[in-house]
Amino acid sequence: MKLSIIIPVYNTEQTLGRCINSVLQSSLNNFEIILINDGSTDNSANICESYKNSYPQQIQVIHQKNQGLSAARNAGLDISKGQYVTFIDSDDYISKDLYCHLLEQLNVNHNIDLLEYSLVKKAQNNTEILFNFKDSIYRNHRSYWIKTHAYIHAFAWNKIYKRELFKDLRYPIGKKFEDVWLLPRIIQKCQTIATTSCGYYHYDYNPHGITATADGMALQDLLNAHLKVFEQYQNADYYLSLLNIQIDVFNRLKTPILLPYKRYWTNFKLVLVSCLGVKTTCRIMNQLYKWRQRNR
Repeated sequence: MKLSIIIPVYNTEQTLGRCINSVLQSSLNNFEIILINDGSTDNSANICESYKNSYPQQIQVIHQKNQGLSAARNAGLDISKGQYVTFIDSDDYISKDLYCHLLEQLNVNHNIDLLEYSLVKKAQNNTEILFNFKDSIYRNHRSYWIKTHAYIHAFAWNKIYKRELFKDLRYPIGKKFEDVWLLPRIIQKCQTIATTSCGYYHYDYNPHGITATADGMALQDLLNAHLKVFEQYQNADYYLSLLNIQIDVFNRLKTPILLPYKRYWTNFKLVLVSCLGVKTTCRIMNQLYKWRQRNR
């Protein structure tokens, strides 16, 4: 088995068929699709079974009580047999023959442990290329994390992984932004990481999803995930990204500052931190935000 495609499913009866068809309509061979129905209450379970009956050699279905995205992905990993694994969310889809082209690259370069490809965001009638990668090779995880700004596209999907990377790793249960908790641990096991300009993952933006509706506690979870690895990847741009999260967390929760004090001078906010500290910077940015809101 070359590729295991893991698709968690929860109440996506409107988009599930499109997702599965985007894989089946390719000339891909030697693959399996693992559908994990995570306690759906709509018609998703029946759709999963219908596809399994139509493609019994390619599709497996797991039905489980609702446990969340991490548990669904982990259930798929537990039974996957492919040399490589990848994930698709069931409201998204992939460009035509994407996996064929990606596997061709992996067949040429067997040393690639993780291959990341470009991402298109769809929201209502608008389409936006969020990340358009070049063909690049990274020989160490720090170079990949910093040069590609991987901390802002640490998604489980839009990547193909060697399955062996997950040998002793699983997605954390009960965490928001579970991808960010796990990806740094995955890439630390990689000898070679590649990005490619070939194909697109089509991300169907959900205005009710965790990314769009994250509250202060969810953002604090996100910040904590990054702080677990920040000391290994210290960099001004990365610190600025974390500072922006910290500002949001502070303004919403008024909890103690989590972000450590670092001195960087490449950006106005970073200069404020260097001169006044993280907490004062959070307060200043909060006041500036309120002023802008009043003067719109």
